Amino acid sequence: MLLLPGIESIPVETFRQIKNYVLGGGAVIALERIPESATGLQNNKENNEEVRQISTALFRQPLGAEDDGMNACGAGKTFCLKQVLEREDPLDWRVAPLDPFLKTLRLVAGPDLKSERVPPGRGNDEGIAFIHRQSEDKDIYFVVNLQHTPSTGPLGFRVTRGRPYWWDPSTGVRQPVASYSRADGYTRLPISLAPFESRFIVFEDTNSPLKEETHVMESDFAEVLDADRNGFTALAVRNGLHAYRFHTGTDSVQGTAGVEGIPSAYVISGNWNVTFPGEEGLVETLHWPALKSWTDDSLLRHFSGTAHYSIVFTLPEEYGAEDVHLRLSLGEVGTIADIRINGKPVGVHWMSGQEFGLNGIVHAGENTLKVEVINTLINRVSGLDAFPEVSEELRPFFGTGIRASNPAAEALLHFEALPRSGLLGPVCITPFKRIRVEPPPAGG
Repeated sequence: MLLLPGIESIPVETFRQIKNYVLGGGAVIALERIPESATGLQNNKENNEEVRQISTALFRQPLGAEDDGMNACGAGKTFCLKQVLEREDPLDWRVAPLDPFLKTLRLVAGPDLKSERVPPGRGNDEGIAFIHRQSEDKDIYFVVNLQHTPSTGPLGFRVTRGRPYWWDPSTGVRQPVASYSRADGYTRLPISLAPFESRFIVFEDTNSPLKEETHVMESDFAEVLDADRNGFTALAVRNGLHAYRFHTGTDSVQGTAGVEGIPSAYVISGNWNVTFPGEEGLVETLHWPALKSWTDDSLLRHFSGTAHYSIVFTLPEEYGAEDVHLRLSLGEVGTIADIRINGKPVGVHWMSGQEFGLNGIVHAGENTLKVEVINTLINRVSGLDAFPEVSEELRPFFGTGIRASNPAAEALLHFEALPRSGLLGPVCITPFKRIRVEPPPAGG
C-alpha cells in the first residue's frame, strides 16, 4: 500500500513507477488531492501533460464526504479521500472508527492482529492490545489482555510464513506452537489470556520458503504439546470426545479422540495455620478454617509484612496416575507469594492467573503446602497518625522526614480503601490427562 499525502507535483518517472505498481496489483491512496504537475524544468510541458494523463487514468474524484473514490486499475486499486489531512473541525465525526480513511485502510490492508473473539459486526475486541515488530527474519508480536476478565479464543496474526513460537520472558523458555491454522493471509492461534496477562509470539524464519510443519490446526484439547508426522500429544482437562484437525505438512485430516479417567479439580481447604511476626520478635500462629483478607480482621488490618501459611492435604490415588499432569492455582493473592510443597520450591506468584506445574512435587496421599505471602507497605502507613522520624544515621541521605506541608504524603495516613492482603484463594489443583493421538491417513 502507498499513500500520496496531499502531493500536487511529482517526478514523472516516479509516477510511471506508481502506475506500474497499481496495474500490477498494488493499492494507492491519495489524500486531499491527486498529482497535477511534474517537478523539474526539463521537458516541463510534456511531463506535466503525462502526469495529468496518469492521474486521470488512475484516480477518480470522490462524489461526497463519505465516498472513498475507489477506482479499479488493472490488477490494483486506487482511492482518493478528502478532509483527512485538512479538517476544519477537530471534533468532526470522521475521526471516529467510521472515518472513511480508517475504513479504506482496513479495506486495503487487514489489521496486524485480528481478534475473532467478538462476533462480526459487534465492534472490536478492545480488551486485547498488541505491538508488532519485524526483524530480518522474524515477526515479533507482544499481546496483552487489558481486561479484568480472562480472554480465550483464536487470534489471527497477519503472517503467512515462519513457524510460530512462544517466548516466555519470565522463564526464558522458547517453545514451538503446535496448534495453529493459516487462511486468508493470517495465521490463527488459540490463545488463552488471564486478566492482564501478556504473551510474546514470534514467527521465526519468515524469509524461508513456505514449508508447513506438522501441526494441529484446531482442537478441543486444553493444550497441544507437540506434533510429528505420526500424530500429536495433547493435554485434556475434561472427559469425553475431543474433535481435532491435523496437518501432516502436505494434507489435513480430521477426527475425534475419546478421553476418560480425568478426576475433578481438587480444592485445598480446611484448617490453615497462619503465622505472623509479633512485637519484639515474637511469633503468633492463628488457625483459620477458611481463607480471608487480613484487612477483614481489625487486629491485622494495618499489618504490612510477611505471613506464613501451611496446610496438610491428602490427594486421592487417581491424581497420582502417570498420565495425569497437575497444576496449582492460588486464586487471588495480595500481593506476592512464594510456594513450596513437601519442602520443594513450586514458584513465585506475582500476577493473577498464574498456574504452576506439580509433577514430581506432589504425590497421592498426604502433602504439605506452605505459602509465604508478602503485602505492600500501604497497610502499615495507613494506620499511622504521623510519620516517624528518620533515624540519625540516615538523615544525611534523607533528611529528618516528611514535613506536614506535603499534602500528597499526608493523604497516605488513614488511607482507604486498603487493598486486600494475604492468601485469598481458592487454592486449587487442576488435573490434565496427557494423551497421544494418531490421526487416520489423509484420504482414508
